[in-house]
Amino acid sequence: MKHLMMTLVTVLTLGATVPMVKADTYQSGRDADIMRERGQVWNFPEIKRERQVANYNTDGRYLSEATNFELYNFVREYKTSDDIRRIWSPKKDASVIHDKERYSMDGGHKVYNFDSFAYQLPESTDFGQLTYIGYFELEDGTIYRYWK
Repeated sequence: MKHLMMTLVTVLTLGATVPMVKADTYQSGRDADIMRERGQVWNFPEIKRERQVANYNTDGRYLSEATNFELYNFVREYKTSDDIRRIWSPKKDASVIHDKERYSMDGGHKVYNFDSFAYQLPESTDFGQLTYIGYFELEDGTIYRYWK
């Protein structure tokens, strides 16, 4: 009975090492046992891949890596068999308008301004001294802008 055993061979190419696999054949199972006893056969442990991080909105929608996470509040994290899932809540869900008359207009839509903690900014805010984070547009067209 023939057995196929794999041997790891390293090849030097242009100054870089590239691992390659070479197949060796042995005439019997006893040959493989002898090779194992001599330490000439290696058992490669199963390679564990790192869990990937997957980000989701609280409504279950996937958030890509391009998402501006400054517009979200971290809620929680849990592990599945395949990945680490992080759940984020949009700041718009935590934003409270204390003064409905304190808004500006942009293209016919009301614009409310909030700080990075989702608190409505006063009318006297000097926006030139703040850094713009981003915005959410609600279904009715109202825009929530965030600053830090």
